[in-house]
Formats: sequence, structure tokens, C-alpha cells
Amino acid sequence: FLMTQGESTLKEVIAQFPYEVPAGSPELSLRQNADEVSLRLQTLLQSRVQEAGLSVHSFRLKEITYAPVIAQAMLKQQQAAAMIAARQTIVTGAVQIATSAVSQLGDEGIVLTQQDTTKLVSNLLTVICAESDVQPTVPLG
Repeated sequence: FLMTQGESTLKEVIAQFPYEVPAGSPELSLRQNADEVSLRLQTLLQSRVQEAGLSVHSFRLKEITYAPVIAQAMLKQQQAAAMIAARQTIVTGAVQIATSAVSQLGDEGIVLTQQDTTKLVSNLLTVICAESDVQPTVPLG
């Protein structure tokens, strides 16, 4: 009886939570909120077995095994999220570098036209954010 109720409770509660959520998200997840998930498991199982006179003191997850196709999809999602976060960090840094470069040139008395400033910022952002090696070009005209 307890084993059947435990499995049923586990399936019901696990289905309510994603495995992982982005940092700072208010949503609970299996990975980041083990204590809250365990409390829900314990509370639901207790409500199901109390009529039999049983008392549940703890119900914790040890590990979760997903089907290979689901695990692969989850891994791809994690990789994509990590890539987006890395790119956002790179772009933020690139903008700061470009802003600082324009400001420092102004501080040194170098006056740039709007077109030159736009070109400089565009080139800096391209070089800093590029995923491949930069190919320098020199205008000939």
C-alpha cells in the first residue's frame, strides 16, 4: 500500500515542477528547490496514508532518471541557455569597451564625426563579439 501510494505521489508531484529554471526565477524546480519539493512529497503522501495509521517522517528525492531522449533535450536546453548568457555578457562588455573607447578619444582631444564614431563602435562591436577570427581590411579609396 505504502509503495503504491509513494510511487503515485512521486509521479504527481514531480510532474508539477520543471527540472531546472533560470537563476532568479520565482518558479520552483526539482534541482534548485529540493527542500520545498520534499515537503510537498511528504505532505501529499501523508494525506494519502494517514487513514491506514501511517506517519510519513520524510520523503526526499535521491535521483531522477529521465529517458535518454528527454535527457538529451534537457541538455540541449541547458547548453542553449548557457550560450545565451555568455553572449549577453560578451555584448555587455563590448558595449562598455566601445563606449569607453569613444569617451577616451574625446578626452584626448580627438574629435570624431558622427559617421566616424558609428564606424568605430560598429567595428569594435564586430571584433569583440565575433565568433571567428577577424579579417582586417584597409579601405583603398
